[in-house]
Amino acid sequence: MKNAAIRIINSNFELLGEIDDYESLIFIRRFYKVGEFELHININKQNVDKLQEDNLIILGMDTKKVGVIRHKEIQLNEQGEATETLLVKGYTLKGILGRRIIIPSVGQGYDNAEGSIEYIMKQFVNNNVVNPVDPARKIPQVSITQDLSRGKINKWRGRFEKLTDKLEEIGEYSEVGWDITLDVNNNKWVFDVVEGRNLT
Repeated sequence: MKNAAIRIINSNFELLGEIDDYESLIFIRRFYKVGEFELHININKQNVDKLQEDNLIILGMDTKKVGVIRHKEIQLNEQGEATETLLVKGYTLKGILGRRIIIPSVGQGYDNAEGSIEYIMKQFVNNNVVNPVDPARKIPQVSITQDLSRGKINKWRGRFEKLTDKLEEIGEYSEVGWDITLDVNNNKWVFDVVEGRNLT
């Protein structure tokens, strides 16, 4: 069975190359938490040099299966000698929100949010990533979908916590997931909440 092609792009959405003859790929998406991937590939294959830290991989044409490269190393054999296999690891695209902590507005002890769970999660992302008070904290590629007021009404607050940890906490408590997908038409990484499906 042929491998699904992996496209490699940079944070400016420029296509750097494509790989389809890798040895193995494990790609795990998670509902509440950040997922991860692990790629094994021979170092002599075409476009392996494009597998650099912070570049993105897209599995096939699926804009929901996008990973950010965070680590790579040459694998060793049982004798501790270098092999020709490169190990590349990283997290799913939603992991980029882990680069921000929740910082309250000036004069406020906490970043407070009240409303539907969707509104609350999107407010934390907006305040700390999309439209932060400090423009240096903005991640320009991230955008937020329209708020549809999904989830129960509640109140949450946060301060100096990793943003992904807070979204995970809210999501698990409220049974509402979240994700970031790739919008190649508008060159954006799009944040949205995900409602669970009742499969009973």
